[in-house]
Amino acid sequence: MGQHDRFDAIVAGAGHNGLTAACYLAKAGLKVLVVEKNDWIGGAAVSRSLHEGWTYSNCSYVCSLLRREIVRDGKKNYSKAPKIQRLITPQRLQRKRAERAEKRKRFTKSRREAEAYQALLAKRLKEQKAARAERIAKKRSLSRRKSEKTDSKA
Repeated sequence: MGQHDRFDAIVAGAGHNGLTAACYLAKAGLKVLVVEKNDWIGGAAVSRSLHEGWTYSNCSYVCSLLRREIVRDGKKNYSKAPKIQRLITPQRLQRKRAERAEKRKRFTKSRREAEAYQALLAKRLKEQKAARAERIAKKRSLSRRKSEKTDSKA
């Protein structure tokens, strides 16, 4: 850096805010100098090693607090669609159709299983009634035979 170098702006501190400001100034065509007292740049957004195997982050969560305009600078303009347009998109409609179809399949399957279970219950009930009727008939026939034997002896 020579004696005759001139800067349009000098930014003290190379933290995430200072670097962002310096970038905007340079983008505007100014000659910018950034000075930092530490051996590293990035400020609170830097993760540093305290000891071998021990890394800590000062306040790196602060980077997530950068304004939306700064984060999106240079990217495609972002415009929020009206709420109704965000709610009804072709992809969302496709997902809804798939969900409904899946729900119909589950409903049909559960209905078939319920019908099969009802049929099984009816079959078992019919078998139980038949077995009971058979037992009753057997008892009656034994009772008749007994009564016939006692009548024939008397």
